Amino acid sequence: MNAVAEPAARTLLVAGLRGFCAGVVRAIDVVKQALEVCDGALYVRKEIIHNRYVVDELREKGAIFVEEVDEVPDGAWLIYSAHGVSPAVREDARRKRLRTIDATCPLVTKVHLEAIHYARRRYTIILVGHEEHDETVGTLGEAPGSIRLVGTREEAEAVTVPDPDRVAYLTQTTLSLDDTREIVAVLRRRFPNMVSPAKGDICYATQNRQDAVRAMAPHVEMLLVLGAPNSSNSLRLCEVGEAQGIPSHLIERADDIDPEWLRGVRVLGLTASASAPEVLVQEVVEHARRVYGVTEVREFETVREDVSFSLPPELKSLLPSRPGSFASLPAAAAGGSPPVGADSESKREPPQEEGDSEKESPPAQDPAPVSRRVRPVLVAAGIVLVAVVFGRIGWREIAVHAARVGPWFAFLVAIYALSQAAFVQGWRRVFDPPLPIARFPRIFGLYLSGYAANSIAPGNVAGEPLKMHLLSEATGGEGAVASVTLHKHADLLAQWIFIAVGVVVTLAQFRLPPAARIAAVGATAGLGVLLILMTWALGRGAYSPILRRLSRWKPIARRLEGLRGSAGNVDARIARFYVERPGRFAAATVWCFAGWCGGLLETWILLRLLVPGAGWPAAIAVEALAMTLNNLFLFIPGRVGSAEGVRVGVFLLLGLPAASGAAYGLLRRAREIAWTLPGLVLLARPRAFARSHRAGSLRSLVPGEGGP
Repeated sequence: MNAVAEPAARTLLVAGLRGFCAGVVRAIDVVKQALEVCDGALYVRKEIIHNRYVVDELREKGAIFVEEVDEVPDGAWLIYSAHGVSPAVREDARRKRLRTIDATCPLVTKVHLEAIHYARRRYTIILVGHEEHDETVGTLGEAPGSIRLVGTREEAEAVTVPDPDRVAYLTQTTLSLDDTREIVAVLRRRFPNMVSPAKGDICYATQNRQDAVRAMAPHVEMLLVLGAPNSSNSLRLCEVGEAQGIPSHLIERADDIDPEWLRGVRVLGLTASASAPEVLVQEVVEHARRVYGVTEVREFETVREDVSFSLPPELKSLLPSRPGSFASLPAAAAGGSPPVGADSESKREPPQEEGDSEKESPPAQDPAPVSRRVRPVLVAAGIVLVAVVFGRIGWREIAVHAARVGPWFAFLVAIYALSQAAFVQGWRRVFDPPLPIARFPRIFGLYLSGYAANSIAPGNVAGEPLKMHLLSEATGGEGAVASVTLHKHADLLAQWIFIAVGVVVTLAQFRLPPAARIAAVGATAGLGVLLILMTWALGRGAYSPILRRLSRWKPIARRLEGLRGSAGNVDARIARFYVERPGRFAAATVWCFAGWCGGLLETWILLRLLVPGAGWPAAIAVEALAMTLNNLFLFIPGRVGSAEGVRVGVFLLLGLPAASGAAYGLLRRAREIAWTLPGLVLLARPRAFARSHRAGSLRSLVPGEGGP
């Protein structure tokens, strides 16, 4: 193969946009970093990407590639490939207690979520893709009873669906846009009401590399595509070249070039698929110069890519000295190729540090200067309200009622501790991967800090971002946001069930004024509507749309740029949890309901001490009505004054003594302060808290990372 018929090619035109995409860079980086931090053998299901050179290189570094989960020893580490897996594969891994790292490309995950979304809404999904391709197999597994696979126009003409008016289509990410367009046109003609995602499924890198071939085709006489025969995007690049009238050949290495291909060719084109490494491009360039007499090598520039994806949270939690926010990969690795003939590694830009974009961004304006001035006014108004109302009732009489509790107060605090433990147990149920019970005390500390934040800030949600921040030290930002969000959802669902049952009991047992009955029913219904909207938003993906809207605000737009991929990953984790772990979400809801019942037990004991003869119906009515009405005053920090006033009003509505209601409100506030103080101490000493938890307690939350 050292000679070629004259005239030999003299010019080699290399596509400037070629080679690794962000998803491939991420997948390879996952394996390399996992090899450094994971204990024991590291297994990879299927080829991490469809490229033999990359797979062999990773195998030499120690990765063990297998075809199925059954080949992996129980309890070992397993990485899912960039092409994604079906829920059945994940279930097999759970059954073998494997410690998994998901290297699925976020764009493939997007297609999986779309399949789940349409299947839930009883659509028949037509998936345009190639049978037996790893990506297609994974997508089919998300909703096997709802998906029909088509790969040609003929199959599109023949496919049948039960309801032609409820059809949606998805596509494999690595297809040719031309072929997809023809198939979709057939489907739209047959199913005029067919729906599709807002954005197409074909990967940006696949599309860009195909566009580069189309643009380069008029300038070359033959095209070499560097890739693998089992790589869909490699085959599609050849098809695009052939469609432009240019003979196109797929090669894996430089030695695959047939000299006969070059007969009569003076300008040769070269591109590389999204899974082909730059080192092989340089190998082909040098081979063409040395063997085939190429004298001129030029790049054909089209567009540049600057996309990057964050590492999986389950891997980020294992990495040392990790920033709290999402990591980004080098821009060059995500698509920018070095000049042909140059050392690809030396030309690659260093990774951008987490804080770089934030340092370069102009200082953002304070989004809530007005609220900061209003909060003290609301707190002061609440204190004045309490003073006035309690003054009219009589402080001496309130003190007499409160004195009846006496030593029982410590017992009430203990009961409240048990109810909070139930909430924490509910939180533990939505961690993925699950946390062993031995980690319970440590997450209880995180929960206590969040409780303190909720007690001093409006909205009763300030503690959730705090818990996300502290928990990200152990699980990565995406895992932390997902677990806190899922727990809040379960908590609100349990709270609504508790309130709804309580309001029904109250209306059946007590003769309330019509206005009070309407207010109780209306507030309960309103909370139910908000819960339905929250469930709908989380099922569709809430964080990505929120981030897109926030990104329109210029002062913070640059700060949010690097979080878009992570927001999609969070949405994916949440949606997948609902589908694959419904039992655990139900268990979390039950535990949270038990927590609210703990508050009911506390109220019952207080009522027995304050109002002799009061029974369970009164306790249920007080707790349910107070919770319902207090939700109307979430804008007041800590609900100072409003909570006490609401409780007095509830007692009067139920025909109970106002002084008992005032004492009840003060005792509940005292118990709340008793629980808030430890959390405030931790919040007041953030450095000490960080030192004591970052390397020890928090990190040991991760199974296998320390602790029992």
